Amino acid sequence: MLLPAMYAGEDIFVSGRVSHNLASIIAGPLQDILSIVMPQLSRVRVVFEDIAHEGRHAPGIATGFSGGIDSFCTLADYYDRPRAPELRVTHLLFNNLGSHGPGETLFWERYRRLLPAAQRLDLPFIAVNSNLHELYSSYEGLNFLQTHTVRNVSAAMALQNGIGTYLYSSGYRYQDMGLRPTKSFGYSDMVIIPMISTQQLLAVSVGGEYSRFEKTRKVAKNEIAAEFLDVCVTHKGAKNCGRCGKCLRTLLTLDVSGALGEFSAVFDIESYREVRSRFIARCLRSRDPYVVEILDAMPAHGFKVPLFSKLYAYGRGAMIERIVRDALGLPRTLW
Repeated sequence: MLLPAMYAGEDIFVSGRVSHNLASIIAGPLQDILSIVMPQLSRVRVVFEDIAHEGRHAPGIATGFSGGIDSFCTLADYYDRPRAPELRVTHLLFNNLGSHGPGETLFWERYRRLLPAAQRLDLPFIAVNSNLHELYSSYEGLNFLQTHTVRNVSAAMALQNGIGTYLYSSGYRYQDMGLRPTKSFGYSDMVIIPMISTQQLLAVSVGGEYSRFEKTRKVAKNEIAAEFLDVCVTHKGAKNCGRCGKCLRTLLTLDVSGALGEFSAVFDIESYREVRSRFIARCLRSRDPYVVEILDAMPAHGFKVPLFSKLYAYGRGAMIERIVRDALGLPRTLW
């Protein structure tokens, strides 16, 4: 409730029992940090009726499982071959907190699609259905990308009688993180996630040691990921579309790594090939850190950039493409 309250400038009165650690952080430094990341927020007063000074950590270790690159990478490090046996994942969470749009249809559809993957992993797959996104949707400045961290940790806190540790899959490298105004909450995960731990729930940010390119290469070796990887933002069919920004970025990484063919079961590879050269041209002009990682990796993997992409990136490609397509009687646009 803290982010909507700070956005609306409304005080909070809590009648339930709250951890002493969390109460201390919420009343003070957490609001200061949130205001740095989201300057539209203002400090509010938070009054707690009952504060608990003791707690215990339950044995369960959970992580969110969306079927994406970050979550599969977390499972590689903390389940398949756990770096720290005491942090081996015991439960998977699938949360309805705003990333599935309004209603519950897409949430349950995605859950059922991923359930066989969880069964193959032999892990409980807990669906956490909430109306929290209805509260957040009342405020234009609180979209999911800008608030996903606190939303998802809240879901883990609801299960703290059985879950004592929550591994939150980071979307960014440690060296890219920091406290600054941003449209993505993920840049501040390393600071905010430890702060909102309690006496009963230890929340930990994991995966920041890898670039997105390194994560994707790691996931490319996973047979279950080859059947269930889900990165698409359009979800217009059974497969990842192969044309949206996240699909294209993931497929180009697989292409550069030589693992493209292994993911034909979950991606529309033909759609990717139709726009591949144009997308690479866009990448050559991009400053997106995710894209730059892919470009930097191309020479080491012997990947040759198509000549058309180079021409298009430097301005001549559009003219050449139009002449060729007009001569062949083809549409002038590739997408």
